[in-house]
Amino acid sequence: MKTLKQLCVPRDTIFDAAKRDTVISINQLIRGQVDPEQFFSENYMTQGMRLLLENCFKRLEGKSDQGVFRLTQSMGGGKTHNLNALGLLARFPEFRNQVMGEFYKPDAKLGRVRVVAFTGRESDAPFGIWGAIAEQLNKKEFFKDYYSPLSAPGQTAWANLLKGEPTVIMLDELPPYFAQAKAKAIGNADLSVITTAALSNLFAAIAEDLPNVAVVITDLSATSYSDGQEKVTEIVQSLTDLDKETGRLALDLEPVRMGSDEFYHILRKRIFNEMPNRGLDTRLIQDYMGHKQIQNTVRYTATNAKRFEGLWR
Repeated sequence: MKTLKQLCVPRDTIFDAAKRDTVISINQLIRGQVDPEQFFSENYMTQGMRLLLENCFKRLEGKSDQGVFRLTQSMGGGKTHNLNALGLLARFPEFRNQVMGEFYKPDAKLGRVRVVAFTGRESDAPFGIWGAIAEQLNKKEFFKDYYSPLSAPGQTAWANLLKGEPTVIMLDELPPYFAQAKAKAIGNADLSVITTAALSNLFAAIAEDLPNVAVVITDLSATSYSDGQEKVTEIVQSLTDLDKETGRLALDLEPVRMGSDEFYHILRKRIFNEMPNRGLDTRLIQDYMGHKQIQNTVRYTATNAKRFEGLWR
């Protein structure tokens, strides 16, 4: 009979202090610093991630009217992790069937997808969120009229920038950006007001002019960025006015279901490289459970401890 130590083999990265507590940012994704093979080997597919990937790829394939998605959750890392999964699968078609094959078969004709991203931690972006997106697309000149002074690109300007290729736009951690933007005066307004208009126009372009472009935004509920969070809510809510007849709204998705066992599966996949299957030796389970019960009683003895110690050798 194998011991628990033999059956449960941890990943080498767990012992790497530089990696074990790090959440991969979307900036690392954009810079090409994320290895998709390693990422997906440590990734557990939650129900929320399945919904995000399926709905986004349907949009990229031109099969869905739903073009804006919002990831809502207060836990750290879950939203950004979902963005990275989507970005990697968009950029690397060779991993799609391996990762998504059990719940959705992406169209084989859909090749590498353009991925652009902006994180609200980049509060010093000189040309605003729209300038950062245009620059990543190598089309910075398309928005040259909106840089000095900073002004919001309209719906047509966004459509001209993004038309053509399937594209994923990811906007992460917007509340801190808006909190900073409110302090930057521009004319009679401030940068947060202009950014709200710019993103509202982007959403309008996606709803009406860009059938193969998807935007995924995240919020930061239960944070100190109350003003910024209010602005994010205003942006998403503005979708209501785009087309009242069809009622296009952002689709809210929860990356990890609270109160479910998904947290357990995420940790298990992240920590262990090898795990026993469901047919784990019953005797081993009984020995382990028996030891835990002994630990919680005053009858715990050195003999019992010695018996359990052998399981880990």
